[in-house]
Amino acid sequence: MGILSTVGKDADGKPVRKQFYGTSKKEAEPKRDEYLANIKQGLAVNYDKAVFKVALKSWFENVLRPSVSISTYSKYMTDYKLRIADCDLSNMRLTDIRAINVQAYYNSLLETCSAKTVHAVHKLLSRFFIYCSKADIIIKNPLLAVDLPKIERLSETNKALSDSNIE
Repeated sequence: MGILSTVGKDADGKPVRKQFYGTSKKEAEPKRDEYLANIKQGLAVNYDKAVFKVALKSWFENVLRPSVSISTYSKYMTDYKLRIADCDLSNMRLTDIRAINVQAYYNSLLETCSAKTVHAVHKLLSRFFIYCSKADIIIKNPLLAVDLPKIERLSETNKALSDSNIE
């Protein structure tokens, strides 16, 4: 059973209608009410449809690319292609991504990458999720509750010797 409801207007001012499903009208109404409450909090219409992989790629091309230097964009693109494009978060809806999902992703990255690389990926994802929050695609940035791995600093015993110290 489904109920059809007007949830807002599109860019042309035409009403946007959305279907909410349940086994009964009584089950579908709370879904509609939750969706409308999120719209009232400021989320964009159809916020629930945004998929991480698609939204990130669009953000990359339309928002990030014009706002950074070519070298920075190139570095971000390398991180994206090697570590983010096909990660566990890729097919998740943005509204479903929680800190625990990102934490698990970072922990899995540590199996093949350094802590410094995880920090670089986090920097990129932070920019993306801040944008999503400002653009009313998500209510809360899931990265705020993620703990980053400690980057080990070189100790005195691990420093390279200078020419004068070599005997």
